[in-house]
Amino acid sequence: MVISIFDNSIDIINRLKELVAEAEQVSSIQYATNYPDALEMVKSIKPDIILLDINFHNKNPYDLLKHIKTQFSLTIVIVLSIHIDEKIQSQCDMLGADYFFDKYYEFDKIPGVINSIAASKKRSI
Repeated sequence: MVISIFDNSIDIINRLKELVAEAEQVSSIQYATNYPDALEMVKSIKPDIILLDINFHNKNPYDLLKHIKTQFSLTIVIVLSIHIDEKIQSQCDMLGADYFFDKYYEFDKIPGVINSIAASKKRSI
């Protein structure tokens, strides 16, 4: 499985790369620290799973999520946020986010979710 990480912080990206590497069946981990690179990566690599900081894009944080789910609906998007509130989570759900995690307190769930996604993809083949 190909995983892409979109976050402004290289420290967060490095931590996420460590966590993602714990998951089974991960063949590649890519990352982008800016919106144009993230858009290009989605188009060219077509990752299986994207870990997306909802505040990654300053103009409208939901633009990238909306673009991904509109153009690449089979891509699983795991939204990460330090701003956990019902309004943000509801907006992400409406735009098609598959998972929504607190960026600081729920990092440890990521490998398990990736393994679960990989297992369900295996069953559907």
